[in-house]
Amino acid sequence: MAEQVSKSTLRTDVFGSRAKTCVPFKSTTLTILLCLLVTSLSYGDEGYQKGMVAYQRGDYTTALKEFRPLAEQGHAEAQFQLGVMYDAGQGVMEDYVEAHMWFNLAAAQGNEEAREDRNRVAKKMTVSQIVEAQRRAREWKRGGDGSK
Repeated sequence: MAEQVSKSTLRTDVFGSRAKTCVPFKSTTLTILLCLLVTSLSYGDEGYQKGMVAYQRGDYTTALKEFRPLAEQGHAEAQFQLGVMYDAGQGVMEDYVEAHMWFNLAAAQGNEEAREDRNRVAKKMTVSQIVEAQRRAREWKRGGDGSK
């Protein structure tokens, strides 16, 4: 026989579904997970903002220190900024292959400006340099570091 449940014993969970209050839904677990997510996103945004402030001051060493770990974690805007820095030789040796790789990774996440800059940089590169940049981006996506 089906168990009868009154409206008073139902509540809405975070997804808008009705569930019995006795369902082992741990709101504290959800709260902890959300806090961890927000903290990690906030750190990424904080690091990115620190990098941008340093970049705008011309402190490319600090900007690179802030952007690189974020870029390596997949932060598209940080990847774009590394592309800009490698393209212009700001705080790093000018390297079109690295610039193309970072622009390519950011473009793959929907960054339109990165796509445009990748195409612009490609015009300054040889075919073999473009092939190498694409190889590095593929390697990076597979979990390698895309290094030479």
